[in-house]
Amino acid sequence: KSETCLIATGSNDKSIRIFRADTGEVSAPIKGHNGTIRCMKFCRINPSKSSQLLASVGSGDCCPRVWELSSGGGCKVLDPHPSTIHACVWISREVLATGCENGVVIIHDLLIFDQDESSSAVKSIQTPSSQPVFSLGYIGITNKVGLLVVGCGKGYMHIILIKQKGPRNIES
Repeated sequence: KSETCLIATGSNDKSIRIFRADTGEVSAPIKGHNGTIRCMKFCRINPSKSSQLLASVGSGDCCPRVWELSSGGGCKVLDPHPSTIHACVWISREVLATGCENGVVIIHDLLIFDQDESSSAVKSIQTPSSQPVFSLGYIGITNKVGLLVVGCGKGYMHIILIKQKGPRNIES
């Protein structure tokens, strides 16, 4: 049996739609952002059949969101950025990085956030160039160490070593 292929789209109407490539089904609009949706990423790390995670970032609300699509678990609104968010990337199934207009990358810990902690933000990193963050990538070296690749305005690129030392303990 082949894996279901999901495609997510976001738009200026502040909604997300999920397309199932195997059936052609289109979801009803998923609403929650109050601005244009700039970036979305499915979590492909240790996928779970009971929980399909989708991260989304929008421009108007400065708040990243994580949607639990397959379990109907709804949406988690993560700690906001100080300005428009343009990019997100999964570091692990529990850790998400988001980047914004003023050159700040925030590392969010969803596992701790699930345990009713008041904050999802574990680490805030100001890029050396302070240019807007337009893209994020992650290259895992081991299951706890990797490189966060940050693409910024004016052609700047930063590579940040990330070490996960445990819940709420991330070193860069």
